[in-house]
Amino acid sequence: MARKLEKMIIRNAEIDYFNFAGEASTFNAAGSRNFCLVLDDIELVKKMEEDHWNMKPYKKSLNEETGEYEKYYTQISVEYGSKFYPDPIIKYVSDGGRKQTVIEEDMLNLDSEVSPDKLYFDRIDLTIRLNRSINKTTGLPQTKGKLLYMYAWLEEDDLKREYDDMMYGDEGIDPADDDIPFDEE
Repeated sequence: MARKLEKMIIRNAEIDYFNFAGEASTFNAAGSRNFCLVLDDIELVKKMEEDHWNMKPYKKSLNEETGEYEKYYTQISVEYGSKFYPDPIIKYVSDGGRKQTVIEEDMLNLDSEVSPDKLYFDRIDLTIRLNRSINKTTGLPQTKGKLLYMYAWLEEDDLKREYDDMMYGDEGIDPADDDIPFDEE
């Protein structure tokens, strides 16, 4: 019987507290690549909590009038070199959708000009692989997310778009379109 990955697709994702380079910090062990997926769909957050995801209040979303959080987050790992699962595929989309660039693992470090830790994005679409296990400390079930695919639309200013349109015409893809066809290379 073929093995099937459990996955979740998040379009137009909001991410924060990212550390694709795996730099050591107060909240991150050296070599641990990750980011936080921020969600404002409270129903989805509740379903994920029921499915044993570790969902935390996103402090930047505290509504001071109601005292409630409007967003929650969970950490997503970016892992390379697993014996059991494929490496994540990260692609930058640019030139109005006409160009996709694969970002290899060695390009994630902070010395690289194309590190996602340094760039700004208009839109990010993700496929997350679900990893279900038993927490060794509590003995309870847990679900964690591992990045499988990331399509990140590079932020491009109006001047760049104007000159790209002069060169390519108006046939680019709108990054706000939810039905974007990605071809896997």
